[in-house]
Amino acid sequence: MPLKHFVSLSLILLVGIAPAFLHAAGDADDFYEMKVGGDKMLTILESLPYASEGNGPTMYFFEYTECPYCQAMYRDFNGKDVGIEFRRMFFPVSNRTAAETAALGKSRDINDYHAFMEGRKRAPAFDKDNEAIKAYNAIITAGTKELPRILKQNGWPLEGFTFPQYFWVENGRVFANAGYTKPSLERAIQRVKEGNQKSAKGAKIISKSQNKTKSHNAKLQNAVVGGIKLGMTPEQVEKIFSGSPKKYKVGINNLSVHGNNFVGSITASLDDFMVIKSLGGGASDFLSVEFAPPPHENIVVAVSRNRRFGLNEQAPPHKVEAAIFDKYGPPDHRPKDISGVTDRYVWRDRPSACDATGKRDGPAVGDIYRNANARRFRDGSANCPVFMFIKKRNGRNIKTNKYDYVYSMDTILADFPTIVESNRELSEVTRNINERESLERAKKSVPTDL
Repeated sequence: MPLKHFVSLSLILLVGIAPAFLHAAGDADDFYEMKVGGDKMLTILESLPYASEGNGPTMYFFEYTECPYCQAMYRDFNGKDVGIEFRRMFFPVSNRTAAETAALGKSRDINDYHAFMEGRKRAPAFDKDNEAIKAYNAIITAGTKELPRILKQNGWPLEGFTFPQYFWVENGRVFANAGYTKPSLERAIQRVKEGNQKSAKGAKIISKSQNKTKSHNAKLQNAVVGGIKLGMTPEQVEKIFSGSPKKYKVGINNLSVHGNNFVGSITASLDDFMVIKSLGGGASDFLSVEFAPPPHENIVVAVSRNRRFGLNEQAPPHKVEAAIFDKYGPPDHRPKDISGVTDRYVWRDRPSACDATGKRDGPAVGDIYRNANARRFRDGSANCPVFMFIKKRNGRNIKTNKYDYVYSMDTILADFPTIVESNRELSEVTRNINERESLERAKKSVPTDL
């Protein structure tokens, strides 16, 4: 189906439920816990193309610029540091907001979010922009099918989203609310912050890895992605990002499990206008670094980098490929793409037919985090290797009709053995704590006033 038809159909469907969009939030008692499908919902949210600002526990927001309650929320909280990382996405309810949804999803630039909300920028048409189409479709699929289905399973009273629609994690549980009044959102923010500060019942976790853990990695021992290597500590990663000449905007996601605080992930995004201008405009660079949870040592287990080259950086495909091979060596596997648009390269530290990372010819960007997360990993992942996957996209020269420059590149470096090991250690500790609490409950006396 051509994109313009897809967009039109989506807008027709959305207009049909438009009256629900203009809705003021209720009291805190209206917060809905996702007791069914909460993990799946969080997986979907983490995979979406959001723009991020702020540091602290995470909240996900779906908005649109024509929504009066979204604008009221923007006026009340813009520029305020409330100790929360806001991950923002637009949602299409008109041609204008459809273009803004695609533009923000493509750029993932928080400056674009502010510009659109304040009416300082107009989103371009996106019917011929494959990256924008991909971002738009991801949000549409999640917002009209996947997330509403889970909401409905948990007693959500409406057929779809009510705006602003937002989600968060509190003490390991996923919650949702929608609409806006300032007191209601302030209560939600306070709950998020308190929920990530409280210690769960049970003893503190004592690390089983006091000394720096050696990666299972052999061939990829010294692979570096954006300055980051497997096995680094959060302090080392933050220092590299903060000291980069690219002037990255750095975000730190602090988590707590069984009373033990740790860094779950660190992100870095290209945010400085002068740096972007020096690269020729159109440049973007986003890195996400994942860390092992306790009781394992809190070290890097996966790095993802999504980079779009500025006009001054775009080089011929054969030169970029030569530079990749010079840095990482020849790949172990190179899936063919006869179109000439995309080149893929896969490195493994040992032979493996493991497909838990997505596809055998390399995962889609983000699959590694969803499949290796502590709440969702599969036992079949145990035999997966340390691997690296690079996908570069070539641009077509309209004058020569040849794909003669590289405009973007995605890279993933992941230590699956350490991910699985750390997840199993955490599961063992959790099971022991639960068993101890169960025994303590069994010892309690029966009330005498039944």
